[in-house]
Amino acid sequence: MRVSIHGIIAVLAVVFLSTCRDSRQWVPYDSAEERLKFEERYNEQVIKTLTTRQGELEELLSGDLAEAKRQDLEKEMRRLEKRLERPAFFERLEESDLPPDLDWTTNLDDPELGSPEAKKGGTLHYYFTAYPRSIRSVGAESNNSFRSVHWDDNEMGLISIHPNTRNVIPALADRWAVGEDGQSVYFHID
Repeated sequence: MRVSIHGIIAVLAVVFLSTCRDSRQWVPYDSAEERLKFEERYNEQVIKTLTTRQGELEELLSGDLAEAKRQDLEKEMRRLEKRLERPAFFERLEESDLPPDLDWTTNLDDPELGSPEAKKGGTLHYYFTAYPRSIRSVGAESNNSFRSVHWDDNEMGLISIHPNTRNVIPALADRWAVGEDGQSVYFHID
């Protein structure tokens, strides 16, 4: 009986793939403590960077400068002082800390996405013409057919855009409001 190298490879592949199942049970893990420590460290780093720059600007502004340069530095200092009013990058606020006069928007009156007569649910069957040699989305050995599965289909924003009306609609956030300053946006995540 003659055995080809392709037959041996096929048998080895079947044996290997059949042993790849992971029968371990993964215990739920709460990363809240690590996340809070990261936020604390990051806030400290941001505040240090801001205060260092403030000191640099104060020193520069105390010297002799051309008028145009002085105006630029004073403008930067005003922006920095405004930023230092709330220096933390990560803030956790209670609902009672929010401005009381927020006008929440939901845009739930936009038409439903897709046909209202469409059957909901089902199974999507999808295939790749070639398994990607890498998960890079651009560059050498990138695979554009895999990109949408790896990047686009796994990312959700706080809000989205309705494809027909072009209105902002809920995604992860079920409602949002723009602050009185026109720069702060508040999102409510249900």
